[in-house]
Amino acid sequence: MERLRVAVIGMGTMGLSHALVYKHLAETELVGMVETDDRRRREAEQQFGAPCFASVDELLSEAHPQAASVCLPDGLHVEPSVALAAAGVHLLVEKPLATTLEGCDAIIAAAKSANVKLMTGFTLRFDPRYWLLHESVRGGQVGQVVYMYARRNNVLASPRRLGGRVGLPFFLQVHDIDAMRWIGGVEVKRVFAFSARKVLTDLGVDDVVVSSLQFHDGSIGCVESNWILPDSLPAGRDFQLEVVGTTGKG
Repeated sequence: MERLRVAVIGMGTMGLSHALVYKHLAETELVGMVETDDRRRREAEQQFGAPCFASVDELLSEAHPQAASVCLPDGLHVEPSVALAAAGVHLLVEKPLATTLEGCDAIIAAAKSANVKLMTGFTLRFDPRYWLLHESVRGGQVGQVVYMYARRNNVLASPRRLGGRVGLPFFLQVHDIDAMRWIGGVEVKRVFAFSARKVLTDLGVDDVVVSSLQFHDGSIGCVESNWILPDSLPAGRDFQLEVVGTTGKG
């Protein structure tokens, strides 16, 4: 069996996770990584036994990957994704795809132009619990969707670790907004949100965001997220998604 030649761009927490999976999958060969930090680059090479380059250009000229995971900070996805797509490399881009609509459009256009596959890392679509809910709702077991509610809350250590580099909508809410679109099969028409900031004022990010969504079929959704739960919380998180329909609840 010919193994897929894959690369990972960015060797932070998520990049290390992607590289570890690729290293152990029988179907993939980790042929290269990209990291601008010298220490991380050396550590990645030692851990995975594959070359770690300082730029995407070096990776493309030396390693010739067929597919790549883009695991850089949220605001840095566009340039490497466009370059990889232009080189014919299939893309798995960590969520969010980009932090602006223009950035998202640029990545999508590059992938379409090069006829390469493009996927955003929305992991809930592969979680068995969410898949069962998706199948139940799409199979008509709750009737027509009327209302969806999601809660995705983290402990205080999470924003402290991130140091203000990203806010709640991109870090947490994006998961459940995508899950609602996927489960309900309808796109969002309008969004309205409230936020509050009393704890994480030093980081310049909101403590809590509550978003109300109206979908094109008239159904509505509510997504609640905070990351100021006490670090002593045993599970370290508090997640939930439920769907209310005309004939039942899932």
